Amino acid sequence: MNKFLPESAFLFIKSILNKIKKSKLTVLAFLSVVGQGLYILLPGLLGVLIDKVFVQNKWSAHWLILFPGIWLISIIFNSFGKFYISSVTQDVRKISKEIIFQHIINLPNSVYVGRDAGEVEHLMQELSFNSRYFFSESFPFYQSSLASA
Repeated sequence: MNKFLPESAFLFIKSILNKIKKSKLTVLAFLSVVGQGLYILLPGLLGVLIDKVFVQNKWSAHWLILFPGIWLISIIFNSFGKFYISSVTQDVRKISKEIIFQHIINLPNSVYVGRDAGEVEHLMQELSFNSRYFFSESFPFYQSSLASA
């Protein structure tokens, strides 16, 4: 087996993730946990607010500002999360192209006999795009978290 291309898809993705800056992955994890955590808490918070304001008749400005404030903070964290997921997936595509290119240039010449150069390049582009797609789909909550907001 070629030393540049991992033996399985899992090892390929793992080798890509190992080459991404750990700080980017840490920030991405932090943004996702905080943003989604706050977003998940909103229905429960709405129930508490309805109970405090309408049932217990405790009118207070801070109770009325709490829900929109947490909702806004959730949107901010999720927006920054979308930015970071875009940045990380661009890194994934770049790194996967480098790995695939290293593999392709080390293949024997017999592999290229009867193939167009565009066919080999198209295969490389398709593999790198699929790597990016796989990573972005591993975090599906980024695409749908604000759809209902």
